[in-house]
Amino acid sequence: MPRPPDRTSLPTTQTRRVVDQAGMVEHQAIGPRAEGTAMVGSIMSRTAYCMLPDVGVATAASILLEERMSGAPVVDGDGRPIGIVSKTDLLRHLHERGDAIEPATSAAAIDAALGAGFHGTRVDETTVADVMMPVVFAIPSDTEITAAAALMAGEGVHRLPVLGGDGAVVGILSALDIVRWVAVQAGHRV
Repeated sequence: MPRPPDRTSLPTTQTRRVVDQAGMVEHQAIGPRAEGTAMVGSIMSRTAYCMLPDVGVATAASILLEERMSGAPVVDGDGRPIGIVSKTDLLRHLHERGDAIEPATSAAAIDAALGAGFHGTRVDETTVADVMMPVVFAIPSDTEITAAAALMAGEGVHRLPVLGGDGAVVGILSALDIVRWVAVQAGHRV
């Protein structure tokens, strides 16, 4: 099994990846990473996927699955978080949408009316802004790791957007980042 990269050998430039409505990813260089052994900036994931509010739920689900993420910050045009969208939010949306009572004209009736070779498809125009959690628990990159862990445990969240001095997302801190740090502090090799 491949080992995760050594965090000390990561590039010194942080990257924010912003997904737009068309599913295109813009790589935005953020600047030098924060140094320090007990601060969030030293252990966070420096490449953060963020989504703009008008990204469709299908695009969001695709990105989360492809990148093996459980959620991502939703940001404004300046990279400042306005919400969080998670796999749970997307599943809830699909479940609620699937439980809706179909109108009198069923999909089969629409397909029959269109004729052979055509099929009606229900288009979901829902965006991440429609399903996201509009409350963001976020921390500055110079927050102590233990304080971030306490916030995550107290609020029951698994990841936190990490903010730079301008309030924009510069990284993501996950529970796994903290667990890895604890293991290394105890002398274990991870």
